[in-house]
Amino acid sequence: MASLDARIESAISAVGAAHGKELDSSRIILIGESMGASRATSLASRFPDKYRRLVLVGGPETPSSKDLGGVRVVALLAGDKEPQEKMRQGAVSLENAGITARFWELAGASHGSYGHDGARTMAEAVAFAASK
Repeated sequence: MASLDARIESAISAVGAAHGKELDSSRIILIGESMGASRATSLASRFPDKYRRLVLVGGPETPSSKDLGGVRVVALLAGDKEPQEKMRQGAVSLENAGITARFWELAGASHGSYGHDGARTMAEAVAFAASK
């Protein structure tokens, strides 16, 4: 996780340099799909003061407040043609623990796809994560 965190920091610095300004790393939104959702959860668990906004898509594990106690907001998504229970359960358990969380269903989507309305649904989920 430390090397992944360093790569993210390097990317933030590179984008800031390319645009001639320093980016606010306190507003990072981690987006992870499938195993990427697990990595995003691990980063948020390991660096709770840094990664406080997550968008998790079709993750293989149920997100828990034990791992995500420092997180402010979590958007959880899954396709309507894939198992959704872990993402749905995660939204409920995180909300019950006082973490802002919400579940979105990706219409017409299976694991690894976003369906016919995926761009709109993802935009809504990212906006939700950014607003908190």
